[in-house]
Amino acid sequence: MNRERLQNAWEALLEEGLNNYHNLERNKRIWYNLEPLTTDGLMDHYLNEGAIRNADVIQDLEYLGFQDLANMVRKFNGLFPENTPPADLKARNLHMTEWNEQQEAIADDIESHFWDRSAELEAKLLNHIAKTGIAAIKIYKEEEANE
Repeated sequence: MNRERLQNAWEALLEEGLNNYHNLERNKRIWYNLEPLTTDGLMDHYLNEGAIRNADVIQDLEYLGFQDLANMVRKFNGLFPENTPPADLKARNLHMTEWNEQQEAIADDIESHFWDRSAELEAKLLNHIAKTGIAAIKIYKEEEANE
């Protein structure tokens, strides 16, 4: 299974998650939360909407066996007041622009270590998608339509 083959199923999941995140079943939630990390990284996660679901992201990383990556998210959270990034995107981005050199260096170090492990996370996520079959119905319907 590869990312290209999953594209249409991913787009359907993205729409489902944007419209009704809290009703995603766990396996879909894992894909929804972790896919952007594998393609865009941890910094982008905080610069965009992903950080509002950090508690779920941490749980999802741990579920797939990535305690170290979950700890990286926790460490990145520590760069914010009370170890919690602001829920408001503009406030979060403003806070990040006000980091001092030491905070920026910590964020860069976390991001670098994250990318060292991202290929393994991607492989495990693709395996999880295949094992749980969460994309299978969408792929099957597409293949049937192309016959």
